[in-house]
Amino acid sequence: MYNNDVRFNIKRSSLLKIRREMTVWHPGMFVPSELYKEVGSYDERYKVLMDYDFVVRCVLHGVNFRFVNINISSMRAGGVSNRLISKSMMESLDIKNRYFGRNLMHKIDFVFFSVYYQTVIFLKRLLY
Repeated sequence: MYNNDVRFNIKRSSLLKIRREMTVWHPGMFVPSELYKEVGSYDERYKVLMDYDFVVRCVLHGVNFRFVNINISSMRAGGVSNRLISKSMMESLDIKNRYFGRNLMHKIDFVFFSVYYQTVIFLKRLLY
């Protein structure tokens, strides 16, 4: 991930916390076209986290993910999911409830991340 033109973080994809948050960095995903027939394509009802919805469906369909230990792509920080953080949080809650069932932890994560991101946004505005 880059912020302006300075590299600041290398994030590796993983499925370890996929039930809690998006942890597969979609710019580096390669998906065979047959998989879209099996799992379905991106769900356009989600405007921010359609990639998270797709990855979760792949996991639930038993798709075998392979991760390579090389950088395949770069992406700039501050994408749509960061700019539309409230919508992102709502879509994340909906996806988790839809595929993993409604549970208190999803709501707790929603409140925690919403407060966290709103605080970060407020502090950035205050400082800049």
